[in-house]
Amino acid sequence: MSQTQFQQVYGHRVAALHGQRDPARLRWHVWAQQVRDGGIPCFATDERNTCDESDCPWRPQCRARMAAWKR
Repeated sequence: MSQTQFQQVYGHRVAALHGQRDPARLRWHVWAQQVRDGGIPCFATDERNTCDESDCPWRPQCRARMAAWKR
């Protein structure tokens, strides 16, 4: 069963209140940095499955398995 958008946002806010990172906020921050560096905003997108940039600073986080509703 998929979650509604409200449930996703609520879950992210609860996680933030408990001191966990908000995955959406991190993703937007990394995308902005990738664009500033002249790249394409690909962090935690489906492109991570075919990425061959081994020197990317976000590679470990980007390539980590993630539930579809958290993307």
